[in-house]
Amino acid sequence: MWTLDDPEGPNAWTFEYEVAFAEIWENKTYTDAGLLPDVVPHVALVDPNDHYVVYFFQGSKLFGLDMREKTVVACKECLIDRDQLRFPSSRPIVDA
Repeated sequence: MWTLDDPEGPNAWTFEYEVAFAEIWENKTYTDAGLLPDVVPHVALVDPNDHYVVYFFQGSKLFGLDMREKTVVACKECLIDRDQLRFPSSRPIVDA
């Protein structure tokens, strides 16, 4: 995770943290949520109130991960009606 601190400065970006997916996949909460280990999910969004919580898609599941604890904090089936998308061939757009 990188944060844009000063777009005009010489060091615009600040490194915050990194977490290996292998560490997340080892946590029991990941498989308990019905998520498949060794399948890299698609990033959906970062929680605007807590940048340690990141939301991902894996198949039709939208789930939140607390990157500090390496635990799943929420997981829901997210069935998207493709007829309502503006660009049906593109990936779903998530409104945070």
